[in-house]
Amino acid sequence: MRDLKYIDDDLYESSSKRAFISLKYLTLRGLPNLERMLKAEGVEMLPQLSYLRIASVPKLALPSLPSLETLDSGGINIELWKLLFDCRWIEVVDLFPKGIVCNMHKLKSLFIIHFKNLKVLPDDLCYLSALEELRISNCDELESFSMHAMQGLISLRVLTIQQCDKLISLTEGMGELACLERLEISFCPRLVLPSNMNKLTSLRQGSFRCFSGNSRILQGLEDIPSLQNLSLAHFHYLPESLGAMTSLQRLEIFSCANVMSLPNSFQNLTNLHTLLIVGCPMLEKRCKKGTGEDWHKISHVPELELTEAELHFRNNYSHWKKEVHLLHRNAEPYYMSSEDEFNTIVDAF
Repeated sequence: MRDLKYIDDDLYESSSKRAFISLKYLTLRGLPNLERMLKAEGVEMLPQLSYLRIASVPKLALPSLPSLETLDSGGINIELWKLLFDCRWIEVVDLFPKGIVCNMHKLKSLFIIHFKNLKVLPDDLCYLSALEELRISNCDELESFSMHAMQGLISLRVLTIQQCDKLISLTEGMGELACLERLEISFCPRLVLPSNMNKLTSLRQGSFRCFSGNSRILQGLEDIPSLQNLSLAHFHYLPESLGAMTSLQRLEIFSCANVMSLPNSFQNLTNLHTLLIVGCPMLEKRCKKGTGEDWHKISHVPELELTEAELHFRNNYSHWKKEVHLLHRNAEPYYMSSEDEFNTIVDAF
């Protein structure tokens, strides 16, 4: 099916006919030559499609999708495919389709994953005024965000950026995200935040993880006036600027084995209600009630939990396992073995 150009190559005699009228969920993966859904042009299609997953489909031109709410787009994780499907050879096609989001005015969730050659987040995102969640992950060559891309995301509530090794900075357009409530950045070792983080007046939750220990990523968080919940993991030290985040109510510190002590400014966090320290042996010792050298810095915090990582995650495992089961119980994949089988299924729609 690598040479497939159209999902349905039937001719539609009347322009009043519609195609795939009942389809709500669609996945297209590993189709490097797919150009359009239909060979015929000018036919209304996919009026009820709400979820679209595309991976390694670089030539696809999509029609207007009036009901689409979630677009999960990605290249192919070559290592994973070889492991799962015993592929000895597979062509790498991971170009982000140009103009793909321009006709998705109701899109609420967009996932951009495993585009190895994507260097700049495209300007097309500025058309997504209804977008509420944006997740960017495993884009190894991504270096920056386009200013225009961020300016149009006026409804964005959740921004997640994961494992983008070359990402250096976020555009000053971040300041336009007036509705942003949650920001999560994981394993982006070179990334620094823009200077206008103080404009994010709706930002309540932040989560930052970095195996390189890059504490520079935390610079600028103290300017966010509404930040209430903060989660930190894998840092080598905690900066004094942490004490300037006076709006914090909950702070979680995970797996910071190299952190020697809490910053002296920690006493300034007078609104802090909950402090969770997990897998940080030196901090656990220094924060021990009554006798720890840092106890005077945190004695004002009503709820305090100091625990080993293994014990913490074991206690939370059963709840996590239940959530994963509920998430995936209806996500059984179906793999077609021939083009004849594919055509039979298409004709059924």
